[in-house]
Amino acid sequence: VILDIAATRSPRRFQPILADGGRYVHLARSLAGFFRAAAIGAVTNRWKNSRTSNFAWKANNPDDLAEMAELVGSRAVAPFIGGRYELADLPEALRRHGAGEVDGKILISVDGD
Repeated sequence: VILDIAATRSPRRFQPILADGGRYVHLARSLAGFFRAAAIGAVTNRWKNSRTSNFAWKANNPDDLAEMAELVGSRAVAPFIGGRYELADLPEALRRHGAGEVDGKILISVDGD
């Protein structure tokens, strides 16, 4: 499962890393983004035995957040770390992220670990 919360990249960018039978879930931040993901998802679903899901944005529900915390705590869901940087390298990390060179989350270490 690829859960795209930021929706800053085209869903097409995730196609090469989506496993056969995998699922891409896009939380749309705009109506245009929702329709773009739906259109690309229809094509992507033909390339691989996969599914693309689209959801409109909704307000955070405390019960949903608690369930997500349980999933993360049990490691059933984990973020994809696209890069690890020391605090001193933060400008380079932000540059690479802004240039689209890093997929996933950027981890910044403030204590050298």
